[in-house]
Order: sequence, then C-alpha cells, then structure tokens
Amino acid sequence: MHVLINSWRDIGHEHQGGSEVLIDRLALGLHQRGHEVTLRAGGPTSSHPYRVVDGGGTFTQYLRSPLDIRQLERTDVVLDVNNGVGYYTPLHLDVPTVSMVHHLHTHQWDLYFPAPVAAAGRFQESRVMPRAYRRNLFVVPSRSTGDALVDLGVRRDRIRILPMAVSAEADDGGLPRSREPLFVALGRVTAHKRIPLLLDMWEQVRPVTGGKLVIIGDGPDLEEQRERNPAGVEFTGRVDDATKRSLLSSAWVLLHTAAWEGWGMVITEAALMGTAAIGFDVPGVRDAIDHERSGLLATDPGDFVGHWLRLAADPDER
Repeated sequence: MHVLINSWRDIGHEHQGGSEVLIDRLALGLHQRGHEVTLRAGGPTSSHPYRVVDGGGTFTQYLRSPLDIRQLERTDVVLDVNNGVGYYTPLHLDVPTVSMVHHLHTHQWDLYFPAPVAAAGRFQESRVMPRAYRRNLFVVPSRSTGDALVDLGVRRDRIRILPMAVSAEADDGGLPRSREPLFVALGRVTAHKRIPLLLDMWEQVRPVTGGKLVIIGDGPDLEEQRERNPAGVEFTGRVDDATKRSLLSSAWVLLHTAAWEGWGMVITEAALMGTAAIGFDVPGVRDAIDHERSGLLATDPGDFVGHWLRLAADPDER
C-alpha cells in the first residue's frame, strides 16, 4: 500500500514540534511494516528511511498540493495533517483520506495574523474544512480536540482518538532528583505558550521556594523574554534529547502554561521520569494530566501559584 502524508513540516525543520515527531513515528512504523510511504512537507526537509518530498514554502505547499499528488505514480491512502489550514485532498483526489487535527486554532489566528487574514483562516478551518472532509475519518490526539470537532458539525462516529505516546530510553528516570528546588518548563517560546505569565507567577513563587526555573526551548519570543532578565531563571534554548531527559528527571515539577494544546507531549515525557506537572485546565493539557494523580490542573494564575507552592513544599506528594 502507498500512503501519502501531507504535513506542514518535516521533523528536520528547525521549528519542528510534537506534531512532526508523531508524523515521523507513524511514517517510520508504516515503512517498517512494508508499506510505501511518501511524506510531503513544507521545506526544508531532511533524509529518512521513507520517501520525503519538499512540498514548497509555508503557504505555497497548500497551493501546490493537487499538482504534486497527481505526479505520484499511485496513491492508496492520504493522511492530511490539517494544521490550521487544510490540504483539501478529498476535493481533488478520489482516494480514501484521513484528516489529522491536533487542535483547532480558533484563538491562535488572532495572535499571529492581521485581522482580515485571521478571520479568513478561522472561517476555512471552522466552516470549510469540516465540510470538505465530512465523508472521511478524522484522527485527533485527545478527547478535547474530538469534542471541538463535534461542535463544528463533525459526526462523532467519524472521529478516532490516537493519544500521544513517548518512547522510553534505557536511562529514563535513573538520574537523581535535584537537591535544590528546580522547576522546568519545556516547549517553544511563542505566544500561546504564555511564558510571560509563567515569569510573572515565578516572581510570586521564588521568594517562598528559592531555587531555579529552567525554560527549555527556542522560538520567536525567546530573546524578548531573555531580555527581561528575571532572577533565578535560565533560558537554555534548544537542547539535545539527553540534556532534556536529564533536566526532566532532576526537576521537582514541570510547569506548563500553554493556553491550549492538541496533547501536552512534554507532560507525558515528564511523567515518564516520575516528574509531576502543573498546567491549566485547557484543551489538550487536561487530557495529558490526570488531575491529582500525575499532576495538578489550575483554573487561573492564582490557582496555579497555589499548586506550585503546594508541590514545592511536599516531596512525598511530588
């Protein structure tokens, strides 16, 4: 079987995230099971055991999609990763198509685009995309995303939930916990991750707990947040996997301040290390944290600070 995957980015892209990791694992798994896989992604792309096609730029990849697909010798199944903008394969190709939606970008459009562009993007995602794929299956990482699609008119019997997972390494969980208070945040430093809010809350927590807050990851807002020069905070930028696992393993708590997620993959990565997480009760995060079991969910910043102080003071509960 030949499976074509349309994805916004390849895992080799400098701004790759959880979506790209998942797609790489799916493509590799299909390839290892004997299927022919073509990943078509916006450049730059990298080399993989499966075939990779550079689909164009951030936006041109969507315009080029119909032509690129028709140039393939054969396509049996298409997976469209709808990351805000859809590829709309069912409108121009009569093959079984699955739409993967990590989360809806309802509020995100206004954060990154001028009002007219944001309105157009929101319209196509909320009105056009559900109708274009109405006869196809949808794959989502969480119940929250599934519920959001149902609110847009997608039939629930056409939705399949595929929760995110992470791979264990031989040394996971084997490093000692930090003796001094160490709190970690992990993810792209961008608007919807709300790092400024995290730093504001740290100013309330630090006088009580002391210690260090380490923020792992790069992104468009990294330098701006670094310039705040907050006391007790270290910005590492992007780190390798071994360093990431070491920090997650030694941390007291993972802090996740995103306004929404498809699935909080970093929360699962921390849990693999036995590290609890604190996040807001928002889509995707509430799916990844089992409240009062693997971490705590907060309703507002005051609640978040209370959870933070509570876990910092109680090693047995952590």
